Amino acid sequence: LYRASDSTVFRSTYSTGFHAPTTGQANVTNVTTQAVGGVLVDQGTLPLSSAAGQFVNEQLGGRFTLGPEDATNFSAGVVWDVTPDINISVDYFNIELKDRISQTGTINIAGLPVPAGQNCPGAIANPVGNLATCLQELGVPGAADLSSVSFYTNDFETTTTGIDLVGTWDVDLGDMGNGTFVAAWNWTETEVDSAGSEVSRNRVVDLENFNPANRGVFTYNHFVGDFRFLARMRTYDDWVSSDFSGDPTPRGPNGTGYSITCAGFVDDCYDGENIFDVEAAYTWNDNY
Repeated sequence: LYRASDSTVFRSTYSTGFHAPTTGQANVTNVTTQAVGGVLVDQGTLPLSSAAGQFVNEQLGGRFTLGPEDATNFSAGVVWDVTPDINISVDYFNIELKDRISQTGTINIAGLPVPAGQNCPGAIANPVGNLATCLQELGVPGAADLSSVSFYTNDFETTTTGIDLVGTWDVDLGDMGNGTFVAAWNWTETEVDSAGSEVSRNRVVDLENFNPANRGVFTYNHFVGDFRFLARMRTYDDWVSSDFSGDPTPRGPNGTGYSITCAGFVDDCYDGENIFDVEAAYTWNDNY
């Protein structure tokens, strides 16, 4: 923090941090039955730390890991008392997240071949191999019914940048009372720097476009005698939901670079909105 003058202050922060996987992400064991092509199939979510999870991960090349997300945060801004009644602050921030945690898509294990040397003769006898049956023979209850599995893993990185602008203005209108204007505006943009093969196109599109980039709140609160009046406008701009869309854009080198298609029910694109509130209050006495 640097106080350049009685009315101007510069401030900046830098920090690192981490977010460990939750207990659920690290230890979840869950089986759900879903209809796929009109056929009921069992899909399981396994913890990577379990014997079954480690075994399947080894057969998939050991490419999945689960550890903490790492963060690097930087911000810089200025606070300016323009007059005794007017204050403005502007802040810039940058947040880099690495090794972010996501759940993989469904990984078919029913058709995977059984690796040599495993003690699961029933699965090895299957001409096409069946890793799910092998898991059952290795002591994982109910594994033979699984057609696919998924894990929680560190699989993508993002950078979020933004600007916060806040202004306040106290006004004195004499016999007409006094009030306060507050204007707050925020611009935030998230960019997916890289995404693993298990991070879907829709997840990338939502991370970058689901939240409106620009949002603002403008409020005036007025007091006169025993009356109080408030008017507020909240505004936000366009946003996109990928929903269940498909996208013909080829996967980029880092799993990014997807286009947004609002036509033809590919993506759900929404216009910004303005929302208004008005409020009035009267203080009758100390109790009402």
